[in-house]
Amino acid sequence: MPTKRENSRRRRAPFREPVTLILIVCGGEATEPLYFNGLRRHLRNSAIKASVVVRSD
Repeated sequence: MPTKRENSRRRRAPFREPVTLILIVCGGEATEPLYFNGLRRHLRNSAIKASVVVRSD
């Protein structure tokens, strides 16, 4: 069993998770929002935040 001194030298756990941002840009206006919303529902992971922004220029 490790002593208290050995335990104190261990690396501490991180305080928060790293943030990964993935930007997907596509030209479609009809099917792509449906695809990405479906992917968001399929993943059902509370750590994943997805938003679909439809912009017509």
